Amino acid sequence: QAGRRGQKTLCMQARDRFFKAYFTAMEGLFVEAEPGEPGFEAQQGKYWKKAMRPSLVKDRQFTGIERKLKHQLPESFKTFYKAHHSLEEMFDTVLIRIAGNERFSNLSVLKFHLFEDGLSDRLLAKNQLQFGLYQDHFPVCLNMNHHPEDPPISLIEHDFENDKVDIIHPHLFSSFEKMLDCLASYLTEGDDSKFNEIDSDSTFTAMFE
Repeated sequence: QAGRRGQKTLCMQARDRFFKAYFTAMEGLFVEAEPGEPGFEAQQGKYWKKAMRPSLVKDRQFTGIERKLKHQLPESFKTFYKAHHSLEEMFDTVLIRIAGNERFSNLSVLKFHLFEDGLSDRLLAKNQLQFGLYQDHFPVCLNMNHHPEDPPISLIEHDFENDKVDIIHPHLFSSFEKMLDCLASYLTEGDDSKFNEIDSDSTFTAMFE
């Protein structure tokens, strides 16, 4: 039981580190006031606190999604969406774009990626639950073929010529919270130099070797 509490705390820390890094990195785009105008200097370095709006999403909003998926979504994944709203349709971290959670959107962007994207049926047939994109083209998914209670993150390739869908990196990151920690590091450091230290099982950096 103590171990479970520790795991939950770790998950919360990864989630919050991501939100802080993301909203800090995007501060220039989201702050309405321009430099030199009243209020801008007062918000610098603190904007992420203002941007982290409490989410309206509750557990019941995942019930229909999970029924349709025939999969139980990992708690760390649901907690991410129950924590804070996004200020745009997607969380754009440059490396990976994650389905956003705008206020009153009722998880519509996540539902689109899970059920309405052109590859959704084929991804679901392979137990891949899409929640984002790499380079605006490659689906990023929860790989429910492995440890579905805390699955790794997979990268999918669509061969347009042969209309074939392949799981090219079944363990792009070892878990959703490890991915969040890596992306927080990228947003803070500006590179992926700490990815292997954060997630020793990640194959992300191996893509470029």
